[in-house]
Amino acid sequence: MLLVRRRTLKKVTFCLFLAFGGFLCWYISHVVQLSFLRSYRVLEYQGELQELAMVMSNASSPTNIFSTTQSSDKLKHHKTTLITTTSCGRPYFLLVVVSSAPYNAQRRRDIRLTWGVDSDLNSRWKTVFLVAQTRNRTESEALLQEGETFGDLIRADYYDDYWNQTLKIQMAFEWASKYCQFSFLLKMDDDVFVNTRALISLLKNPKTPRENLYTGKVHEHAKVIRHGKWQVSENEYNGTFYPPFCPGFGIALSPDVVDKFVGLFDVVPRFRLDDVYIGLLANKTGVKPIHNRNFEVWPNKKNRCRFISSTLVRHTVTGDCLFKVYNEMLSYLSAVKG
Repeated sequence: MLLVRRRTLKKVTFCLFLAFGGFLCWYISHVVQLSFLRSYRVLEYQGELQELAMVMSNASSPTNIFSTTQSSDKLKHHKTTLITTTSCGRPYFLLVVVSSAPYNAQRRRDIRLTWGVDSDLNSRWKTVFLVAQTRNRTESEALLQEGETFGDLIRADYYDDYWNQTLKIQMAFEWASKYCQFSFLLKMDDDVFVNTRALISLLKNPKTPRENLYTGKVHEHAKVIRHGKWQVSENEYNGTFYPPFCPGFGIALSPDVVDKFVGLFDVVPRFRLDDVYIGLLANKTGVKPIHNRNFEVWPNKKNRCRFISSTLVRHTVTGDCLFKVYNEMLSYLSAVKG
């Protein structure tokens, strides 16, 4: 009986050993597999970044304009929160400055892959992104990598917030005025499609003013709202109506107007509605905004993701919708050339 019990115990011990060994092998292989998948995803993401960087370098050989170690001698001469001090590198016909939140990396990537980069050897336009600071460490590190990879981030030393957009406008205009040469500037948001070729054609038209140009979808007699999200107190603005202004999703300016606006930053108090602030600057300088109905702020839902050749700038176009409109534009241009 004792011999039988010993044999049974040996069998149970052997089975348990086999079971533990099998579990150990499965666990090791599972950990290795997870580690491989994680490494693959990192490499896949890095490959995507490198591919995007190659697209941009083939288009216009961008200069790295992101740096956290700027010269204090240069920074003290800035009137705004601007950090970036590197220049555009060469003159451009159109300089596009895009207001973007730190976490909107996907939107910036999509713009780089669509209308944002001019693939011609002698690039006609350059696109940069206006990005402030973030309290999120992961986002901050990602911005550092993005800036080093693409060289198209214009940075400021304030923390990004919806009501801080005027600070973004100011630092954008100062950077453009001080560090770039351009024939026209387009200020826009990162949820916008731009028909860059059509816009450049319009700006090259002899009828388009080369000076004192401030154009977009003009809002006339916009009433000051005293309640709700857009409320403004009488202490902030005591008028009943704002001066004419263009919504900030898309505004085209001549360089002399940009220079005039920068010169008034110390004169016209900062206003938390950024597009109204530009209208206040224009009113102060006597620049009259020119209405253009092809700047579409709230496009018809049926047409929002369709390419229309007359469209210059269209608001609320992102993701798949952006790629659809862009690809339709390419097909249209190919058909016209053919």
